[in-house]
Amino acid sequence: MRRGRTRPPGDETVVLVHAGHNDAQLSGGEPRVSDTAFRDAAAALDTFLASHERVDRHAFVGLVPLLRLDGGEGVPFDESQPGRSLAYDDALADAVETHLAVARPVGEWFERTEDGVHPNDAGHAYVAERVTAWLAGEGRR
Repeated sequence: MRRGRTRPPGDETVVLVHAGHNDAQLSGGEPRVSDTAFRDAAAALDTFLASHERVDRHAFVGLVPLLRLDGGEGVPFDESQPGRSLAYDDALADAVETHLAVARPVGEWFERTEDGVHPNDAGHAYVAERVTAWLAGEGRR
């Protein structure tokens, strides 16, 4: 806990921010939000949460990779995926103090997604494991 506050154990305010993919998707051939604007927004939110008197801890859960699935199933992506989604995840990691990486290794996400975008039960379980480890004080970056 920060700022000398005294609270009972387990009574803290924790904020998790889970970044999504919409900013990295293309609109008119360009990302909807530039990586610079994405990075700046993440850094600003990180600073705000770090200084907020009611927030004891916060972390950013990284992006899952966008996957092109074989057989025509899933969401259609161009050849820039998963590279572009990974670049945004890397930008997030560089911009914030606590980034809970989940994207790599990319190949494991073929079993963790329903459609190349949305996690299935295994994907949600993996993300939950990362968050649980962070809450327990493990794997801070």
